[in-house]
Amino acid sequence: MSDKINHDRRRFFGTAAVIFAAAQFALNGSANAQTESKKTLNSRNFKPETNTSFASLKYIDAGLLNVGYAEAGPADGPPVILLHGWPYDIHSFVDVAPLLASAGFRVIVPYVRGYGTTRFLSPDAFRNGQPSALAVDLIALMDALRIEKAILAGFDWGARTADIAAALWPERVKALVSVSGYLIGSQQAGKMPLPPKAELQWWYQFYFATERGRVGYDKYRRDFAKLIWQLASPKWQFDDATFDRSAAAFDHATEAMRARLLAGQVAPADIQRLSAAPVAQEGVRSSSMGHVLAAIERIHPAQGQGCLVFATSHGAFKDGLVLVPSRDFLTPAALDRALLRGCGDAPTVAIISGCFSGSFTKAPMNRANRAILTAAREDRPSFGCGAGFEYTVYDRCLLSAMDQAATWRSAYTMIRTCVAEREQELGFRPSEPQAWFGAAVMGLPVPR
Repeated sequence: MSDKINHDRRRFFGTAAVIFAAAQFALNGSANAQTESKKTLNSRNFKPETNTSFASLKYIDAGLLNVGYAEAGPADGPPVILLHGWPYDIHSFVDVAPLLASAGFRVIVPYVRGYGTTRFLSPDAFRNGQPSALAVDLIALMDALRIEKAILAGFDWGARTADIAAALWPERVKALVSVSGYLIGSQQAGKMPLPPKAELQWWYQFYFATERGRVGYDKYRRDFAKLIWQLASPKWQFDDATFDRSAAAFDHATEAMRARLLAGQVAPADIQRLSAAPVAQEGVRSSSMGHVLAAIERIHPAQGQGCLVFATSHGAFKDGLVLVPSRDFLTPAALDRALLRGCGDAPTVAIISGCFSGSFTKAPMNRANRAILTAAREDRPSFGCGAGFEYTVYDRCLLSAMDQAATWRSAYTMIRTCVAEREQELGFRPSEPQAWFGAAVMGLPVPR
């Protein structure tokens, strides 16, 4: 390892700043709530498809889940819970929610299990997608929010979830709006064949029941979603922006990181940004697996310099960080190999901002020349990638610490305190950021 690092000038970073974008849709904008004494809907001036997002996301532990949900309208209004289907998300109700809120209703729009920012509280929880499990989730959410009785509305899988809740817990349901196909069905009747044209409409159910279908859906998940949107709503002329909404919080963080590195006298040519954003940005490459690894492997710092890799995205338990463009996961082992090729034994800082990212502080990543900072324990999610957040909770604390701390070790201490305070304020479950500092980089300074 080089002993000619200029710690005083802090100009030792040939840097790759990398972003792996969200696996869910983002929320930005507003849904204005008005309290009215008379609960009526005024749709005279209502223009569909004029709203693009919700004002903010909230989070609450409910049953097996930490549920991410949008809320609009007065807190004391009659509660309405809107349930989306597959392959959709809460934006299905982005026009409906403000309309209901303006009439005085309290509108709750949750991401159901398996979608968006909703996460299992325990990595050991059994993953079950049965409609009855989703109905149990709904009741648990109502309990957590202290909602005794609500109006339920849903479509597709959301409709069946609402139906099951109404059938099993009628005392919890004030009214029910259930549309678009999936009602409570008879398993026996479902065994009866349908005419060929009708059977063709359900082709994907047969496909998904095969191993080829499982692998195909995993590989082409985005393409399947877009195809189902088109087939289910042939007259819906949605644009790419509607389909491609992704969390802006991640790109904000890499932009801010780049600005800090430039202020620390890192040459612009030494900084590489990657993003999963669907809209092309000048000088920013797609964060596919190939591009990410290639960017890291070509850092090659000069003598007296070092490496910094900043990755902010969603994480999956035991899988790694999500790389949406290539439908893949960056694992600790893959990142370790890329760092060995690109950085060798130069002093290296790896900042991994994502759920379950604590695994990146362990072997094979934990080498003597590396400082590794992660947003969460390996069995905990991190928060703040949704609406109302310019940055994720961790990224905001990271950027703030970089403006104050002299070394990365002191930055880590500041980050942990900041994250804990912010999560307590927002009511999030503690994510407990982790770190590793190799013997050769204990006093490595923050560039600025």
